Amino acid sequence: MKRIIRRSLSLLLFAAAVFMLVMLPANVSKAYDPLYNLDDPDVDKVNPDTGYRLVIYDGADLLSSSEIKDLAQQMGNITNYGHVALVTTDETKFSSTSRYAEEIYDELFGYDSGTVFVIDMENRYLWIHSDGAVLKVITKSYAEDITDNAYRYASDGDYYKCCSKVFSQMSAVLGGQKIARPMRYVSNALLALLLSFLINFMIVRNGSKIQNTSSAEMLSGASKSLRYTPPAVIKTGETKTYSPQSSGSSSGGGGGHRSGGGGGGHHGGGGGHRF
Repeated sequence: MKRIIRRSLSLLLFAAAVFMLVMLPANVSKAYDPLYNLDDPDVDKVNPDTGYRLVIYDGADLLSSSEIKDLAQQMGNITNYGHVALVTTDETKFSSTSRYAEEIYDELFGYDSGTVFVIDMENRYLWIHSDGAVLKVITKSYAEDITDNAYRYASDGDYYKCCSKVFSQMSAVLGGQKIARPMRYVSNALLALLLSFLINFMIVRNGSKIQNTSSAEMLSGASKSLRYTPPAVIKTGETKTYSPQSSGSSSGGGGGHRSGGGGGGHHGGGGGHRF
């Protein structure tokens, strides 16, 4: 009887061990992939007229459901020109926000024309990444200006206004309208000020130069006299040098240097601002 009980306990322990070995891998947490949950976005629509997608994924939970709905309506106009996406995250696992934004774009839209706006809460950075025809309009310069105009809202914690500002200015630029570019104006003003300073400096410098006496003026003021002295030749000795005839010689050479470089793998571009 005892032998039967021991055998039953052994079988139960063995079965429990096998069960743990089978179930344990299923419970082990997988490595975090910042792109995995893009398959379950808050909004994913397609413009039936153009075929371009509109995607919103609020991974950092910065927006309410009503705010997401309002932003989707604002973003709809951009789908007339290309794909558009809004992605917020609190963990990127990439070396930079720009790299993360590029990976997000590749995952969502590949090489198609479009734009994606990323709010990176981990690095406190706003970034716009565009590609295709949209990149020709929303250039790196415009991406920086748009995020310059919106980053203060993010700094204040008003992420809805930040996103609304970004997408309204994107729509304006794509529609051929002008937007405020204060940082561009400031840099242009500083450049103009520096240029005027350099011009004034050159004018003052040239006006204060001391006139140098020319060679003609110096010769005209010198006394003129000429006296000829015949040369004298004195012989001091002579030497002889033997130079054997060479059978021939040849020389040659060649060579060169070539350098080059290449790259690839990345496409599109954009700009951003820390907040």
